[in-house]
Amino acid sequence: HGCFWHSHSCRGGRVPSSNPDYWAEKFKGNGSRDRRAEAALSAMGWFRLVLWECEIARDLPGTVSRAVEFLEGK
Repeated sequence: HGCFWHSHSCRGGRVPSSNPDYWAEKFKGNGSRDRRAEAALSAMGWFRLVLWECEIARDLPGTVSRAVEFLEGK
């Protein structure tokens, strides 16, 4: 997930100061769509792993390890 578009709690997920009402509504919609997609995937028996943009930038090896563990079912 991109931190900005998915309103992550890190620095990258801040609401812009210009036109904050627009952005708040946009991010709310993105979050609703994320939750619907997660529910649809779960209903089909899928599991998901969210990798945040900031964690990839901060700790690529650790993020890759987490992804591998997820894919291996650990």
